[in-house]
Amino acid sequence: MNKTKYQIFPTLITKYEGILLPNEIELLHKFCLNFDSSFHGSITKESKSSHNLENKVYDIFDVIEKTIPNFFGIKSRITTILNDYANEFGINSVKIENSWFNVQSKGSILKQHCHPFSTISAALYLNVDANSSKIFFENPNQHIHYCYDEKETSKSKYLFGHYYVTPSPGDLIVFPSWLKHGSMYEENQTENRTVISMNALRQ
Repeated sequence: MNKTKYQIFPTLITKYEGILLPNEIELLHKFCLNFDSSFHGSITKESKSSHNLENKVYDIFDVIEKTIPNFFGIKSRITTILNDYANEFGINSVKIENSWFNVQSKGSILKQHCHPFSTISAALYLNVDANSSKIFFENPNQHIHYCYDEKETSKSKYLFGHYYVTPSPGDLIVFPSWLKHGSMYEENQTENRTVISMNALRQ
């Protein structure tokens, strides 16, 4: 008997660990805390974000490079990493289209969402710890729960309704923009959980 398995429609999520030095993480975190920001509709409670077109800040990396001399070239550095992902993903090179930061308060929730009109997206983690909410990715198959028991305990990769990644400070997590993600209703327990998010388009 011959057996051929077709593991079709895989989704690539990559975590690049430790792309920032401890002092760089600290500087960026302080920048985000002190930068003028406002409410973000995707985050509950008293959280703040630079993701607001009224602020006229479309790419926070551009502001960072102009404000903190140590970070001239950070956008290029991160673009190189995004292109490593893009190459494996099969779309050649990308460029960062926009970026912003989110600072979550204790008890807040990042609602499940995706990033329309983008190719790949990424999250750069600055202030997270063991009490921080994780990033959950939803299985794009909306019918999986109709076919399998939600209490399924099998570790089979074919039965995941969602999958989470636990980030550490300095990690960059990259994923396709269409993939729905958030905290899956898990409340963040870290004060000022801080992340810089970004979208990139094919060149």
